[in-house]
Amino acid sequence: MAKKKKRKHKEKSFEYTTEVWALALILLSILGIGIGSPLGLVGKLARAFAVFLVGTWDVVFLIFTLLLGLYLILKRERPNFLDNRLIGLYILIVGILVYSHLKYAEVNNGDISLIFSSSINDLMAIFDAIMKNLVFTTKGGGIIGCLLVIAFEFLFDYSGTKIVAFVLMILGVCLFTGISIFDIIKNSYDKGINALEKYRNRETEEDVEEENVDEDEDIEEEVEGPEEAPEEDLDSRVLITSLTELNEAAMNQIEKEEPKEEPEELPKSEHEVVFNNDSDIAPVKNNNYKLPSLNLLNPPSKKKSANNQASVEKNIAILEEVLQEFGITGKVVEVNTGPSVTQYEMELKAGTKLSRLVSINKEISLALAKKDVRIQAPIPGKRTVGIEIANDTTSPVSFREILEKIPENKANSKLLVGLGKNIM
Repeated sequence: MAKKKKRKHKEKSFEYTTEVWALALILLSILGIGIGSPLGLVGKLARAFAVFLVGTWDVVFLIFTLLLGLYLILKRERPNFLDNRLIGLYILIVGILVYSHLKYAEVNNGDISLIFSSSINDLMAIFDAIMKNLVFTTKGGGIIGCLLVIAFEFLFDYSGTKIVAFVLMILGVCLFTGISIFDIIKNSYDKGINALEKYRNRETEEDVEEENVDEDEDIEEEVEGPEEAPEEDLDSRVLITSLTELNEAAMNQIEKEEPKEEPEELPKSEHEVVFNNDSDIAPVKNNNYKLPSLNLLNPPSKKKSANNQASVEKNIAILEEVLQEFGITGKVVEVNTGPSVTQYEMELKAGTKLSRLVSINKEISLALAKKDVRIQAPIPGKRTVGIEIANDTTSPVSFREILEKIPENKANSKLLVGLGKNIM
């Protein structure tokens, strides 16, 4: 008789592991912060552990733990700890901890053994004070700051460590916020130039107004005069009027007797344009005219472009993974980001049929959670394939951005018009 096969029952894994971790983090952080002092033995241990790790920044560490627990409860998934913004936050924390622990290096003259021993002694004293409910004052950057200062002191010396810590803090802020230092300097410079031009224009307008006021006063003085002419001048005025009338009558008689001569044509100026219709006015070219500066236009905003950059890196990983699942080996070699669409240039393995890539268009759309994905196979003039995906947020295209990128061979064109920009 055939033996009955025993069915193996798969054990179901616990579904609420994330929520349990989240509650544990929230409770530990609340007990550690407490109401002025840690709550109970668990709260004291949590506070002591935070002080041991980051020293002066123990409360900030517990608040960060609390926020992490809240994120796990709301999202029910672990965050991507290797995200660009979080990497910037890590670099900022490293710079802060090193800068906070520099005093130990200064007091101990850079002696590595003394830095480590004095840091451990202070941490143990604080740990003892926390457990005995005594008043304590945190110092330095904890054991993490101690180890970092020892490494930096060995590599860069005391003065170099100060500089490196300061640079790390600036770099961390830039990565975390997505703001470039160059953009900050350029925007500040543009604002300063605009303010200076407005101030100069205001001064010019005030000078013109003062000149107009002076001219008006002179005209009023000329108009104001004696209301009645003196009696001595009446006879002379009548005599002048009679002579003027006789002169005009004689000139009219001469014009009637003499034939009219056609006026000679004056030489045309190179800056004048003559029209057939006498009612048209001939425009005159002004050689002193200069185009206004581009600083009058607002600089383009880059907030949305920074948000798109985060999704670009995520889409690269998804694209390569989806192609790998369908047996297509490809790698993204270049990314062309446009205002509303981003093109990913992929280099496929030699011998791969393009029809296979085109056939999985819907699967790529599903993996990227996009309505539609356009595949250009191949890109004209290149040995790569283009996959175009709509951006999460549409970036505005400013007129200044277009004018600043005019090619040199078209800069002096008379009919140049800025229409917009494409992916390339």
